[in-house]
Amino acid sequence: MSRSMCTRASHGSGIRRWLVALMLLSLLGMADSGYLFWKHRRSTLLTTGTGGSNFCQAGGCDLVSQGKYAEVKGIPVAAFGIASYLALLALSMMAAALGGGSVVGAIIAISGIGVGVSAYLVYLQVAVIRAICSWCVLSAFTMALIFILSIVLRHKMRSLDQSGLAEQQRAL
Repeated sequence: MSRSMCTRASHGSGIRRWLVALMLLSLLGMADSGYLFWKHRRSTLLTTGTGGSNFCQAGGCDLVSQGKYAEVKGIPVAAFGIASYLALLALSMMAAALGGGSVVGAIIAISGIGVGVSAYLVYLQVAVIRAICSWCVLSAFTMALIFILSIVLRHKMRSLDQSGLAEQQRAL
């Protein structure tokens, strides 16, 4: 096996690791959004928003999850999070199975939109609601990581494709 083929194989296993990382982050995001969905669906506040619940380090989870910004046209914001992370998981699995860069492009697009929405939601927490939900911040951080990792993955895949083309041209 030539040196360039060994290098391409090692890059391929590196790409698989990036895809596994995207899958794991998507699962984390789904679990987080699932918890937020469950929290939102609870009909009564556990606290007045001052003490926070046992699972909220920042103390504002109940206030945020039960507030007027927790829904869009009657649909909990967390449901959109679950759907987004599920789509990102499915796309990551497709990219691993097919090895397609176009699938990674879809991951970048969805996670990019997710980062924008997350930034707006964090802004609402800080500037409007004046309460921070640590679970919401975790979701924003997770989405940002997926976005960054998918951009890096796309770059690595393009580099690998270009090195493969150069190798084929040298062989001719």
